[in-house]
Parts: sequence; structure tokens; C-alpha cells
Amino acid sequence: MPRLRSNRLAWLLLAAACAAPLPARAAAGVVAGSAASTLGTAAGERAAGAAAAAEIPATARLESLRTRGDVAGQRTYAGQVFARIAADLTRERSVLRGWHDQSDLFDGAAASAAGTAATHQSVGAPLLILTHYNAAAARHIRTHRLAERAALDRLRVAGARDARIPALRSVPEFPSQAIVVKTCWWPVAARGLTAMPYWDPRREAPRRGGHPYTSWRSVVAIEPPPANAASAAASRADVQFAGQRHPAARRVALEAFHHLRVDAAFAQRLMADAESRRAAVVALGRPLAAGDYLVLVAAHIATRELPEWIWITLWWDGVVRAPGREAADVAVPTRLGHASAPPQLRAAPWRDYSLDATFDAEIPRASDGGARIAFNPWLEARMPDDGAGDGTRSNCLACHRRATYPGTRFLPVTRGAPDLERDPAFAAGKLHTGFLWSIANRAR
Repeated sequence: MPRLRSNRLAWLLLAAACAAPLPARAAAGVVAGSAASTLGTAAGERAAGAAAAAEIPATARLESLRTRGDVAGQRTYAGQVFARIAADLTRERSVLRGWHDQSDLFDGAAASAAGTAATHQSVGAPLLILTHYNAAAARHIRTHRLAERAALDRLRVAGARDARIPALRSVPEFPSQAIVVKTCWWPVAARGLTAMPYWDPRREAPRRGGHPYTSWRSVVAIEPPPANAASAAASRADVQFAGQRHPAARRVALEAFHHLRVDAAFAQRLMADAESRRAAVVALGRPLAAGDYLVLVAAHIATRELPEWIWITLWWDGVVRAPGREAADVAVPTRLGHASAPPQLRAAPWRDYSLDATFDAEIPRASDGGARIAFNPWLEARMPDDGAGDGTRSNCLACHRRATYPGTRFLPVTRGAPDLERDPAFAAGKLHTGFLWSIANRAR
């Protein structure tokens, strides 16, 4: 209990201390759960500009969380950020109200030839991923034509030197208001039960070849509405997934997830993408169709409030835990249903999602003595071990620091300080793409 009280106090103190650090937060009407949220809009940015005087001290507070390796404080702040982004999440095909879809910026361009070897989307088991940019991020990409290879080629020669890796040139620095959100979805059939794996670290161990979701040992059975009386009374179900029978999978209602209903146009658009189509076939045994659902299983959020961005990740956590078990521990992500989380996240659907964050590629040190670990089971566990550990030993910042143009191979998994001498991502003539792989691999 003392730890729980301390964690709750941390939320309250940081909420007061960081009242303005998220730039769009200054916008009138930014209230979690309200349609007035303006995180992704130009109006929010104009209001944020009025709070420019508060930006420097806010950055100093966030920098303090980084340099002190204050994981509890970082997760607290990350929860506040997500609470405001959650207010923009919809149950429609737009996904995030007022934000820009990746196809809006990159014209649906396929990854560049040099970058297709191993992107997030092409490593291990297939995933249905949608990426969105707020107005500040989208405007920066358009203003500097960062979705165009011709512009990137010019910057390779005449761009400014990178502020952190002087041997490289860099795209213009993104504004502090920029936010990018990558969402990962699991297809659920309109009728009947759909099996879905979930990450239980107690039942999984690192694997040299990676740990894709098709190898996970824990599965739930998702039931769409309306549930019949017999199924409502049953807590377990017999389902099949990835060739394995799970005779006692826990039955979970669709409402336990943030979810979307898929219409015919949305299904057609998603199934035009080969990776998304493969993901649907894994989940449903067929392509996505009108009437089916998508449930949010994971997300990465990057905000440019620090020079190397703030990295937040969350996923649906099927592990049943007693209340109060989440501790201020580097190795234990925060459950959003925890009493210390923002109130609007403690109820369904968010209470069963876990969240982690990292402000640094190295600190605080992990339990194995190495650099900070921050990973998402859906997005990183599937990555193989090329000598520095598999995806469960990765770090968001260390990975995105390697985003350079021309397209760099996404692997190997890294954490800690960059290897400036041997890593081809930092070879002479490369252009640093502002920590965004989408620019490095999708510019047309």
C-alpha cells in the first residue's frame, strides 16, 4: 500500500507540474472523452502558440524526468498524453478525429526498394497497422516535402548537419507540437468467437528467431454483440489459433477493447494492402468484410517535446492481475486501470491496456545491467536476435534513431548508444529523417 499511495501522489504532483507541457493541451476544450479535443488540429496548435512562454519550463521538467531516469514520472506523463489522444480516437474509419492518415502524406507509396527488407510491417507475423500524424507533423512533412525522394536527395547534400550525429545531414527538425501515432488492430468476425493471442511474459521466453504473436501461448476468445444467454453464462470457450487448440480460452466481450466497425469501403481499402490482408487471414481465415470489427491491440505514440522525442507504447494486456500490483518498477508497465492512472482511463475499454514510455535510449539501466528496455509485444517481440537480443530487449528511441535515407534495414534490434562506426544506418552520405521510419522508407 505505501507504494500505491506514492504512485497516486506521483500522478497528482506531475499533473500539476506538467499542466502545459503537451503543446496542444493549452487549447480550449481539450478534455479527455470530449469531441472538443484538438490535439490533431491547427486550432490546437494556435492555442499552443499562446502558451509559448510555458514551453521552455515544460521542456525543462520533461528533461528532468529523462536525466533522472524517473520511470514512474515518465509513465505518469505518458498516461496524461494518451488520455488526451484517446479523446480524439473514434469508432469510425478516420480512427483519429482531425488527424492525417499516412496515405494522405505519402500517397500510399510502397516502401522504397532499399527499405523493404525489414520494416515494422514486414518482420515476422503480419499486422494490420494504421499510422496517423497530427496537424503539426503533417504540415512539417508537406512544407519540407519530406515525402519526396527528390527533396531528400537534396537534403543529403545541402541539409543542415544533424545536431546529435554531426557526420550525417538531417531533415529540418520537427516542431515540438508534432505527434505521430501508429495503431495496430486485430480483426474480429461479425458473428461467432474470434481467437486472439495475448502476451503473458510469465509464459514466454526470449527466442533467437523472434517471438511473433503466432507463437504466443495465451489466447482469449473475443465475442461480438449480441451475446446469447448461453454464451453470456460461459466464461471459457474452445477455440483454434495458429494450428493449436485452446480448449479453455477466456471469453472476452468486444466492449473490453477500443474497437471499430468495418464498412464495405473501409474493408476494401484495408484489404488492398497485402500486409493487412495477410493479417486478416491469420485472424479470421478470410479477408476482412463489411460488418466485421477491428480491436485496438497496440499503439506507439511519439511526441516531439524533447529533441529525441518522447516514446510511448501501449497494448491490450490479457494478464489478469490483482488490483494494485503495478509498481513503479522499470520492468513492470503501468496498467491503465490502476488507481493512479488518469480517471478517464480507469474504466473500459482502457483499463485493460498496459503502458510504458521511454525518454532515453540508455537510462535508467535495465535489470540485466544493459541499456533501458521499452518494447511493445505486438510490434517488437517478433523481431529476431541478431546478436544484441531479440525484440523483447529493444528500445523505441534506439530503433528510431537509426531511421536514415536512403532506406536502412530496420533490423538488427538495438538499445543503448548508437554504433556510429559499424552501423550502416550512420554511414557517410546518409540523411537522418527526424526519427521517422515512414520518411526513410515511404518517400516516393
